[in-house]
Amino acid sequence: MAATGPAGHAPVAYQRASTSSAFSPPSRSLSPRRSSPPWLPAISAAIDRPSPTPPPTRPATAPATPVQTAAAAPAPRASSLDKPYLQIGIFSIEANANRAATAMRNAGMVPEVRQQTSQGKTFWRVLVGPAGSAAERSTLLGKIKEEGFTDAYAVRN
Repeated sequence: MAATGPAGHAPVAYQRASTSSAFSPPSRSLSPRRSSPPWLPAISAAIDRPSPTPPPTRPATAPATPVQTAAAAPAPRASSLDKPYLQIGIFSIEANANRAATAMRNAGMVPEVRQQTSQGKTFWRVLVGPAGSAAERSTLLGKIKEEGFTDAYAVRN
């Protein structure tokens, strides 16, 4: 009886490829990648990119309003605490720091945004305080954490 392939078709001859065939192993190493993927810098940049802000709606002839700086902040009250301030966060984007400060302001606290530079990089710290006593600092910390800033902690300045 003659051998037939599937469903009565003629048999198919299979040929084993020898090591000298046209097939060659991949030229690149199959070891795990040690460098970051090419898309990672774009993702990182998108995460740290400020959200778009709408253009100002005031007329072009309106006088310029002064920008509030740390120097314009009210004078700090005297405190006997070693760490009277509570740091809400450190931000690489000023708009994000301002949003955090607005959240604190809406919760009835008086935040301060401080611009600083370290190792050539600018960042913004959001602080609340100074607290006059340990009890006041504890109460403020509780309110801050209720607002969702669970990493807040006491600092000197």
